[in-house]
Amino acid sequence: MPTFSAPPSPALAKTRRPAVPRQLALQLRGSYEKLRERRCACARGEALIFHCQQQILEYEADPGQFARTYFAGSASNAFPVLASLRRARETLARYQGEIDGLQAELAAAEAECARTEQVVMARLAALGAPRPNWCRWPEEPHALEKMRKSHLSHYRLRPQPVVVADGRFAETAIRL
Repeated sequence: MPTFSAPPSPALAKTRRPAVPRQLALQLRGSYEKLRERRCACARGEALIFHCQQQILEYEADPGQFARTYFAGSASNAFPVLASLRRARETLARYQGEIDGLQAELAAAEAECARTEQVVMARLAALGAPRPNWCRWPEEPHALEKMRKSHLSHYRLRPQPVVVADGRFAETAIRL
């Protein structure tokens, strides 16, 4: 006799949203798309900052090994190595300057999305029972943590910086 697993708990299930008229669904989709774009930009910026810091730390720890690993046949002071390091420093400076603005835009998009959902719920309460031509509630964008994990997964096989108590990077370690 087959065994069946326990039914999923209702706490883990997504909140079921009501059907909505097409125009309200379009408003929600637009709000969700802006939120998704802001979350993706923020996660990408954080991942690029992390990657550039990691690349710079790896070079500073052992320039010769860095050149052998990523630029076979080049010395540690060769143009390709130094150009790559210069680009990493420029990217790091640019995204460190932009990250506060990206996070502020993300907070504004989250507030706008919550406001749009409240407006839609109020309109639904005023409209009454769902009608047959209404469509499903649009799918919400992925959470910021999931996007961060996705963007950082591209760099997981490179040495990871270890942060010490004073906030500086102490050494690198390989995490698989």
